[in-house]
Amino acid sequence: MIDTYPALGNKKIVAGIGNTTERKGFDIFLKTAALMPELEFVWAGRKESYYTEALKAYGKPNNFVYLGAMDADQLSGVYSIASVYLMCSRFDTLPSTIFEAQLFGLPVIGSKDSGGIVDVINDSNGLLTENANETQFAKAIRKLLVDNLKIKSTSNSFEKYVDYVVEMF
Repeated sequence: MIDTYPALGNKKIVAGIGNTTERKGFDIFLKTAALMPELEFVWAGRKESYYTEALKAYGKPNNFVYLGAMDADQLSGVYSIASVYLMCSRFDTLPSTIFEAQLFGLPVIGSKDSGGIVDVINDSNGLLTENANETQFAKAIRKLLVDNLKIKSTSNSFEKYVDYVVEMF
């Protein structure tokens, strides 16, 4: 991954993964990047028509890189170079990307009001904001990456989540 994008080397990277849609918070990702020029923001996922609309409305920050749609091996590269995973969806029942990020030991930042993330992410493996918006996300990223807040561990796993779901029945 760094071979393809050498400018990202030795920088703190915020990763976003998903289709470039409003529901996935692509615009929020762009606005968060604009608030934090000291970090690099990379987005991987299928380009939807909202991509152009969001760039036109909010601009393309200099610290933003769009990687396009990627296969599993390529996404592994994204996770491996990232410092944090920002799940900025406005609504997402239970995104598999949070589990993928955890497999790579990445802390996850997301919003309490976006869906199933609240059942998986807590103070031991990431941070949850009250709402999905750029100001709250920037504050959470700053806590993790700039102020060096230490996440205790990435102890949650998909297996633990499945156990939780099974217990509900």
